[in-house]
Amino acid sequence: IVQEGALAPLAHLLGSDDVEILREVVACLSNLAVSDENKYEIVKAGTVAALISLSQSSDMIVSAQSCATLANLAELKSNQEAIANEGAIRPTIAVMRSKYI
Repeated sequence: IVQEGALAPLAHLLGSDDVEILREVVACLSNLAVSDENKYEIVKAGTVAALISLSQSSDMIVSAQSCATLANLAELKSNQEAIANEGAIRPTIAVMRSKYI
């Protein structure tokens, strides 16, 4: 999927207003982010800001999958600074304090 150039369209779909689309896209990115080969490419595709925003979604599936994706991406040391620089720390703490966790 990554090698065939699907990251740009997936990153674009992170801006959708359709919750079903967001659920599918974030789940797909979360699965792709399990592979070390994809982690850097997903961050490079400009997904981090949208994932941080979606981690605050009122839809618990979107929120949970966004958090899982960010966690997977942060396993790659070179991504950690980029994720922190996008402002992930405070929203992550807010999610952890959520009554749904």
